Amino acid sequence: AARLAAGSPAPSFAVTAADGSTLTSEALRGKAQLIFFWSTWSYPSWRRLDELKAALGAYGPDALAVVAVACEDLIERPKEFFAREKLPWTLVAEGKEWHNTLALLYDVNSLPYYVLIDRKGRIVIPGTTKLEALAEALPRATAE
Repeated sequence: AARLAAGSPAPSFAVTAADGSTLTSEALRGKAQLIFFWSTWSYPSWRRLDELKAALGAYGPDALAVVAVACEDLIERPKEFFAREKLPWTLVAEGKEWHNTLALLYDVNSLPYYVLIDRKGRIVIPGTTKLEALAEALPRATAE
């Protein structure tokens, strides 16, 4: 997949969330979206989890939808991690490592990896490993 550019429309998708529900880009329209790629085996993915939670804390679920995509071959381990950490985000765990639907769509090649989409469905950050860059762009993405 080609790297998507900032300002371009985010691609459409439909995936099955870990709870069995179907998650679509259509259903997230009107909210800013953070797609957070991570894994339980990637220490950098969860080492700054508290900072990520703090950065997202100012935004309610109506302003920002967070989709956490587990890039690993296990499905239960990410679910257990989410339950233990009491994370309120939507978890997608297809068990396909790097070959999961959203990782292929966004050309993910390192973890953690953040993709930020604004309320109008345009890409604000096409992909970064830097939490600071994400935090700096959140107000722009969530603005009405």
